[in-house]
Amino acid sequence: EHAADGAWHGDNGFAALLGGFVLVEDSSPRTTTMPVALPFPGSLRLVLVHPGLELPTKESRAVLPRSVTLGEHVRCAAALASLISALYRGDLEAFGRAVTSDALVEPARAPLVRGYAAVTAAMREAGALGWALAGAGPSLMAVTQEGPLPLRIGKKAVAAFRRAGVEATASVHRIDSLGTRLV
Repeated sequence: EHAADGAWHGDNGFAALLGGFVLVEDSSPRTTTMPVALPFPGSLRLVLVHPGLELPTKESRAVLPRSVTLGEHVRCAAALASLISALYRGDLEAFGRAVTSDALVEPARAPLVRGYAAVTAAMREAGALGWALAGAGPSLMAVTQEGPLPLRIGKKAVAAFRRAGVEATASVHRIDSLGTRLV
């Protein structure tokens, strides 16, 4: 992770290696803390929408607030607690609400993605339970359940990007619980 983007955070690396959802408690290179595997419903599907835009992580990080009020910190901590609780309960609707509840990072980064408001509105109207920027962006992710909805959400999101003058593709994914392996 450090070689890829200059940061010591294992959220992407550990999830890719271990599979599933993982909670990374400490990302320092000298940590002795192991990631915690979180449960998730097997019916969970993620719709990833990739616009033909570039958004360097450095640029996406530059727009983040440099300070956070105590109230904002409490709301963010509560949102994380809600997300983890929803996973443990297998409650996809609550999980989707938690994913969409970011009031700190997402609003700062959303203006960097042309078509963001129209695409997220299209995802909601198509039945997504939640949505957010995927990482630093510009890709977007929608939370849904297995069945016909994931394809519909992807098609509506791609169409919304195209109306904004941006080509895009969408793909549907289930969570890989096995992680990295030799195939």
